[in-house]
Amino acid sequence: MYIRKVCYLDYLEHGVRLGNAGYARLCLNGNQFTLEMQVKGLGQGETLQAWIELEGMKGTLASISIEGGAGRFCGRFDADNIAGSGIGFHALTGLRIPLPNDRMIQTEFGFIQPQQKTEIIQAAEQIRLEVTSQSEAASQTEAASQSEAVSPSEVVIQPEAATQPGIPRSKSYTEAPEKPMQFRAADGLLSVDKWEQLCRMYQQLHPFGDKTYISLTPKDFIILRKEYQQLVNNSFLLHGYYNYRHLILGKEEGKEGDIYYLGVPGTYYDREKMVAVMFGFEGFEASGREEAAKESGFAMPPGTFGYYMKRVEI
Repeated sequence: MYIRKVCYLDYLEHGVRLGNAGYARLCLNGNQFTLEMQVKGLGQGETLQAWIELEGMKGTLASISIEGGAGRFCGRFDADNIAGSGIGFHALTGLRIPLPNDRMIQTEFGFIQPQQKTEIIQAAEQIRLEVTSQSEAASQTEAASQSEAVSPSEVVIQPEAATQPGIPRSKSYTEAPEKPMQFRAADGLLSVDKWEQLCRMYQQLHPFGDKTYISLTPKDFIILRKEYQQLVNNSFLLHGYYNYRHLILGKEEGKEGDIYYLGVPGTYYDREKMVAVMFGFEGFEASGREEAAKESGFAMPPGTFGYYMKRVEI
């Protein structure tokens, strides 16, 4: 059996996720399990020795040296008896690196166990059927309310008034225009920075504390890079949108450049998380400063409201 997976590492302080901390690459090739990690962004002055723990396995796996806020690790293990623990690769669900002062680096692997596969596929199919029904109903409503069609080349996204509640809405379109779109704010000023301009155009939200996200609808995906605009047809994304009537887009500053995440609202359950992974949404972040997540370690309390996240580009 061959499995290869890349997971993004989350950095938490007091149980609250503050940003990205690198990545972990897992590879199962026959009876050999290889784990590669790159940790970064902890602060240039941070130097320490930390321990890697695998969720699903008691004890620690190995140590990792953090120097100048960054570190690397690469280890190869028996896939059926990792580090002599008696635990095999398929029993693992995630990893974490505890740090001083109530901090943590962690990720979830998002593997679907064989016994869960049928149930997850059935849940995914149910989501597709619900989305089809909801989409048809929305199309009928929109068709009844539209008095004229708009040519794609004439589409210009206009912001809602700052005092008007709700989500900014763009005119409908059938495909992205070929020429680059100009983003213009309500004050008529053009911004060189695309994210800054989007924050002026769209309603701002703060679902995870102080960080700014913007509220979107699927019609606004024209602002994403072309390869991500096809997410407008993603059944899991549409399922969350039809239930909560909004999506979110946010920016995080990485050492090698800005990172953007698209979020789909929903509640956390193990089965829902696995369905999300099937549709390309690799992580879940609880809305607000959830202390319960900290108290339960890896486990997110079932029913927690938040957002299933996917990395995108704009």
